[in-house]
Amino acid sequence: MSDMHMFLKEDLAKIEKYVSLANISYKEGDISKAIVLLKEAQEVSEKSFGIGHEETANIYNSLADVYFSDGNLKEAYLLYKKVLHIRIELFGDNHIDTASSYYDLAYFYYSQTEYQKALALFQEALKIKKNLLKGDSLDLAANYNYVALCHYHLFEYNEAYNNLQKSINIKETSLDIDDKSLAVAKSNLSDIKKHIYKDRSYSSFFEKVKNILNMTHRL
Repeated sequence: MSDMHMFLKEDLAKIEKYVSLANISYKEGDISKAIVLLKEAQEVSEKSFGIGHEETANIYNSLADVYFSDGNLKEAYLLYKKVLHIRIELFGDNHIDTASSYYDLAYFYYSQTEYQKALALFQEALKIKKNLLKGDSLDLAANYNYVALCHYHLFEYNEAYNNLQKSINIKETSLDIDDKSLAVAKSNLSDIKKHIYKDRSYSSFFEKVKNILNMTHRL
């Protein structure tokens, strides 16, 4: 084994140790310590593998998750964007890690009520996942669910209904019938149905008014 290979192996072990300790600190609620440990891992990875390496991107992503949960939205956003760029460069647009980055950035926008931006990115993630995952994947169901929620918040109720129904179809094949998330999804679907019915009722009402006004005008 070459000295360089041994050196990289040792650094990889350091990175894994830092990340593992960071995960423990995060679970214990010590966010500051988790960030310090992840930055240690980041420094080692950047020196040994480079900024554009898969391992470094994974650390950036973990750091973004911690920043996001801690409310440091600016740092989280910059890192999510950076990870997406790296993964597109490394893997292209048909890789599950790229899909995960689209999803993470989409969720960031969704949390900030930027539903149009979120929708576009959730749809990018969904397009990749449909090619790579099995049809009964709960990850796919979650993606359909967020596409539906974005459409809902944009008042696009038919699209919301169609995507949420796809999410429910997957969950019904993969979850117990009394699963809480399935019950919530079905409740949301019922709510969307009501909005669709209201829209149709309003549309029918205004069409009738328009016809009456046209008839009056002709008289």
